[in-house]
Amino acid sequence: MNEGLPKKINKDLKAYIFLRITLAVVISLVILYGGAQLFHYFTGDTTTLSPYHQALKEDPTVQKIDALLRNALKSINTAHASDSLVTQEVPAPQTEPLSSAEPSSPPSLEPPSPAPITISQETPGTIDRESTLHIDIQNEMIPDEQVASDHMAQDMTPLFPDAVRGTAFVSALIEPIEYEIKYRFLGWRPNDIVSLFTDNIKNHQLGTLEVTRRTSEKLTERIARTGSTVKFDKSLNLARTKFNNDPKKYWLPAPEKSYAQAIHELRSYRNRLNTNQATFHSRADNLIPLLESYENLLGDCDDDLVKAHEDSGARVNTFKADDYFYYAQGVSSAMFTMLEAIMVDFAPVLDSRGAANDLQHAMLMLQRATNLNPLFIQESSYSGFFANHRANMATFISHARAYIQFVIKTMST
Repeated sequence: MNEGLPKKINKDLKAYIFLRITLAVVISLVILYGGAQLFHYFTGDTTTLSPYHQALKEDPTVQKIDALLRNALKSINTAHASDSLVTQEVPAPQTEPLSSAEPSSPPSLEPPSPAPITISQETPGTIDRESTLHIDIQNEMIPDEQVASDHMAQDMTPLFPDAVRGTAFVSALIEPIEYEIKYRFLGWRPNDIVSLFTDNIKNHQLGTLEVTRRTSEKLTERIARTGSTVKFDKSLNLARTKFNNDPKKYWLPAPEKSYAQAIHELRSYRNRLNTNQATFHSRADNLIPLLESYENLLGDCDDDLVKAHEDSGARVNTFKADDYFYYAQGVSSAMFTMLEAIMVDFAPVLDSRGAANDLQHAMLMLQRATNLNPLFIQESSYSGFFANHRANMATFISHARAYIQFVIKTMST
């Protein structure tokens, strides 16, 4: 009865690949044509002026705008040039013998000028205890990413200068899932009747939902309570229940409605935080269970990203690889947003335990996983000519998981 199944899968796979390649070719042609037209608009050819230069020659207003743009670009380039001079280490001057014709000057009594500001990699004596495990990733960072990673904690706090502790955390919990159900084009996808061409977004949304569920659970059971004998906050308990509704049900209840109600309850809790009518306890023993839940979720994603066979024994096909990739990306995107807020609301305990640096590295790995954006997912051999995008995603997920493990270990001691 199943003899025709491999042929059907092979036929579907060929149609899937043909559709993706055709779409890529059409998009490339459109981009090339648009780029050529734009290039011609500003440059023209050897015999005639471009439309832009014709307008520039005839219209005084366009001439003024062009002059302002050129001056602005010139000032920006000048500013970048001056900044780059600050970050370059000035070499020590070469000492030359004094000429007998030149009188020697008396030694200066002024203190020496300060050394130039440099941005350099850590010396072997200052490398933290875990950095050697991931030195290939860290050495690969461009300077801008290195600076952003080093100062991430300092850059978070100004986003919430006067906020009550816990506001950033709840806002970060709301933001990813609200975007998926309210602002994402075509809205919530997992319960769509026809999802053949929207399965990427569907799995991304399911990954976002899983992070939201785990965070809501720990917020309700641990972070918002002073102890295990204290009653659950009513708004948080209701939000946790609403988030646990089936994401694939079409109605009774529709997940979009349930999740919108959960977001409303989270906002109610946040408002009560700001009026000192609710509690948020940013202790290490509350943060550790949340990070352990994140670490377990990343471990589940990592297993799906590296396995070659399903539980049934069949090889992981292109369709399932596609699903695993975008689910992990949804997890990394929502988790990165939550770790940003944790850097704000749990900053004192992270700094006192020396765990902030490892958490920053975990954030950087999750950010890189979120930014992976292949045209279509390839499931090639690890040593083949073409990419294996599941393996690429697994690299960043496994590194993020390792750094979160370091944070848990540091916070537990």
